Amino acid sequence: MTPTTTRRSLGGETKPDPYEVLYNTAVQAFVRRDHAKTQASLEKLLALTRKLPRDSAAWHDLAAAAPNGETAAAEEWVTKTLKLAISANASLYSDPPKAFQAMPHLLPPAPPTMMLEYIRDLCTKTYGQALLPPQLVSTVLLAALKLRPAEPALAFAHQLAEDWLTALPDKFVLAIAQPHQGGNSAAASAARKRTDAAREGYLKVVELFVGEVLGREGEWEMARGLLEGEMVMGSKKKEVLYRHLRQLEQQRSVPPSPSSSGFLPSPASDTTTGDGKRRSRALSAASTSSSEATARPAGGVAGPSTRQVKGKERAHAHESEGGDSTILPPKSEATAVPTKVYVHHPPRAPTPTPPTDERALWLRTTMRLLPPTLALRLEALAASGWLVPALLPIPAAIVIALFAIQRRRRRATGHEVMGVRERLRQVRMHGLRPWLAYWFRWWVEKLKGVWNLGTTITYM
Repeated sequence: MTPTTTRRSLGGETKPDPYEVLYNTAVQAFVRRDHAKTQASLEKLLALTRKLPRDSAAWHDLAAAAPNGETAAAEEWVTKTLKLAISANASLYSDPPKAFQAMPHLLPPAPPTMMLEYIRDLCTKTYGQALLPPQLVSTVLLAALKLRPAEPALAFAHQLAEDWLTALPDKFVLAIAQPHQGGNSAAASAARKRTDAAREGYLKVVELFVGEVLGREGEWEMARGLLEGEMVMGSKKKEVLYRHLRQLEQQRSVPPSPSSSGFLPSPASDTTTGDGKRRSRALSAASTSSSEATARPAGGVAGPSTRQVKGKERAHAHESEGGDSTILPPKSEATAVPTKVYVHHPPRAPTPTPPTDERALWLRTTMRLLPPTLALRLEALAASGWLVPALLPIPAAIVIALFAIQRRRRRATGHEVMGVRERLRQVRMHGLRPWLAYWFRWWVEKLKGVWNLGTTITYM
């Protein structure tokens, strides 16, 4: 009996294959988020898959003989089962049920690395090889990208992918980097298909490692260096990854808006009452944040110690709000949570607006136009009171410089005008004949020079 047969014959009767039954049961329970049934089905399914006939050759040994039909079906079945186990355990960590008691040391508040290490060890023991196939590695990477908190999960995914790529034999990388050459026989076709599957799995791991893990970690230089040295991936896929990294880097470089940052409060952090006064949400949170489990003791009636502690907490909360007086109605004996809270805000005097200093405003505007070092020195002078005496010679120096520049321009303009007049006077005295003769001689000399240049043989 093998996993390839969906039914088996026994005494003339056809019965469903237990592998397929357990696998379908686990998938349906996983879709319904029934974690208890999913884990129970997976435990039985993994126990059956460990008994399947397996190929002794490593998956990365592409030169070895291809496995037969039964062994290939068993390999495919083990891979499918482990993929389901990876997804189910990651989902169990992300959304653990309240009544689920199994594996408490792997669920929150434990870090996600505990669950990821358990998944990796489960895959290694079930598959039987230390170097997992790329299909399982990519599934583990996808599971790590979904777990929170993200920082330890990303660190685990980084180490897993880096160790896997380093442990790959050079012979395997060279085999998937070169196009497969073979005939048209059945053996050659099977070898080509096996090489193509290994290449696709390898490229999937590299894409996840470079585009998602390193991109989310901000390791831009490492990602680009890995792509530059990659010899299996084509140029088109590399360009897609380069573009993806540039987009992630631009998104990281854009500063967050004030409303989305954690330093400034959002517009919804304050509530407005009917009379137009604002009050903080902390007061309502202090009076209503306690749940029934903490507000009511086991007996159902709040004792004196509980009331005194809660009264002190409310007094401390109201003192932190600026001294607002709180009047509480008498509480019922059945509960310690008040039914109403009346808050009376004392009248607040309007904050006086400081008078606008036009000279200070002009000074600040001028400081923004200056270099930072000069602005700091001027601010120090302004604080010491020596800024105005130090700035008094500046207007006089500017006026003197402008006067000197204007006078120099007038002299230059006068000299130019006198030169033009002198040349005009010479032309009127002598006429145009000397100018025409000079122009004719100049052109004759140019033509002679060009003729000599064209008829002279130059030896190099």
